Amino acid sequence: MSQSPDGTVVVGGTYQVGDWNSKIDVKDREEILKNAFEVMPSLKIAPVIGEWVGQRPGRSEVRLELENVELNGKKIKVVHNYGHGGSGVGLSWGCAETAVGLVKRGIGCLSKI
Repeated sequence: MSQSPDGTVVVGGTYQVGDWNSKIDVKDREEILKNAFEVMPSLKIAPVIGEWVGQRPGRSEVRLELENVELNGKKIKVVHNYGHGGSGVGLSWGCAETAVGLVKRGIGCLSKI
């Protein structure tokens, strides 16, 4: 579970290797909510304001870095921020902050992070 700055609580995440289903799965929803209610029973009265399915290819570690690449003969800077697997929502706040720092560094706003 992760609480956003506006007080919304994000509940969920699954780890299903090779599952590329992009539709909401009722069994997954029930399992996610059951587990969340065990941890925080007060969520039982909270309204569900949205659901989504994301494809989260996992890696052995998150890739979060600035890279200089060449594209069509032009040198460009790319910020990589992926590989969070089923922990993407929980890691998103810190990783996004780091990615912003990398972008600023890439465009010359900062000498280092």
